[in-house]
Amino acid sequence: MKIFLTILTTIITVFAVSAQNGGESVYTFLKLPVSGNSTALGGTSIAAGNLGANYLFTNASMIDSTYDRYASLNYADYIADINFGSAAYAAKINNLWSVAGGVLFMHYGSFDYADEAGILGGTFSAKDCAIYCAAIRQITKDLRASVTTKAIFSHLERYRSWGIAFDFGVVYNLDNIGVTIAATANNVGFQCSPYTGSNREPLPLCIQVGASKILQHAPLSFSATVTELQSRLDEDNATNIADHLVLGVELFPKSTVSAKAGFNVQKHNDLRMGNASRAAGFSFGADVRLRRFAVQYSRACYGSAASVNMFTAEIFLREL
Repeated sequence: MKIFLTILTTIITVFAVSAQNGGESVYTFLKLPVSGNSTALGGTSIAAGNLGANYLFTNASMIDSTYDRYASLNYADYIADINFGSAAYAAKINNLWSVAGGVLFMHYGSFDYADEAGILGGTFSAKDCAIYCAAIRQITKDLRASVTTKAIFSHLERYRSWGIAFDFGVVYNLDNIGVTIAATANNVGFQCSPYTGSNREPLPLCIQVGASKILQHAPLSFSATVTELQSRLDEDNATNIADHLVLGVELFPKSTVSAKAGFNVQKHNDLRMGNASRAAGFSFGADVRLRRFAVQYSRACYGSAASVNMFTAEIFLREL
C-alpha cells in the first residue's frame, strides 16, 4: 500500500502542472468512453467494470495475467452522423508482464462546403484516429502499473495534425475485502504537428482516482471515480469535488448476465436544460458473458434529444 500511495502522489503532483481548462485542447475524442461496460458505468471506469482488453483505453494497469488473449470490438452510434469504434487485444507475456494494443477511430460525417454567400461547392469529411500500445507490470502481489503509448492522427478537411501521448496507470487490489483502488494520468503528451503553422495546442490531460467495492454477501458492486483532478488543482477554477464524481453500480458482477448503471455528475450539470434534460448524465447497460465470448450493450443520455448507444463484442481466445 505504501508503494501505491507513493505512485499515486507522483501521478497527481507531476502532471497537474500541465492542467488546462475544458475546450482548450485538441484530440478530445481520446476522452470518450469506448466500450459498453465503461459507458454503462457513467463514462469512465478505471477500477471496475470487467472491461477485459478494453481497459487499454481507460486504465491498462487493470489488465492482469488472467486477461490472456482477450480481443474486443466496440462501436457507438453517436450523436447526429458521428460514429466511432475501437478494437483492442491483450495478452500475457509471463507472470510479471502483460501487453495490450488497439486502435480507436472517430468519423464526424460529411459536411457541405459553402462560401460567404451560402453557395454550396462540394463536401468534405473529418476524422480522428489513435493507435495504442501498453505494457503492464505486476510490481507486487497486489500492485500493478502500466504505461500506454498513443500515436494520434487527425484530418479535418484539408487540415492535418498528429501527436504523441502517454497514459500512466496504477491499481492496488485488496482482494480480502473486495476493494480495488486505482489512479490514472491520461493524455500526457504533445501535438507534434499542429493543424496550422506552429500553433501547437495542449492535449486533453485527465487525472483520475477511483475505487470499487464488491459486496461479500450480496450480488452488488459499487464504484466511484473522481475525474478531471487537474482542474481541481487549478485554484482559479477549483469547484466542489462532487462535481467531478462518476458513480456506478453493478448487479451480479461475477455472473453470466449482469446489469449496470451509472451517473456522471459533471455531464448532468453541463448538459441538463431545465426539466427536459433531467436524465442527462445517467447511463445503463447489460453484459452477457459466455465461455468463449461476451456481448455488451449500453445507453447514455446526453440530453432530451441526444442519447448514445454503445455495442461491444469480446472474444476469449484462451478458454475461461
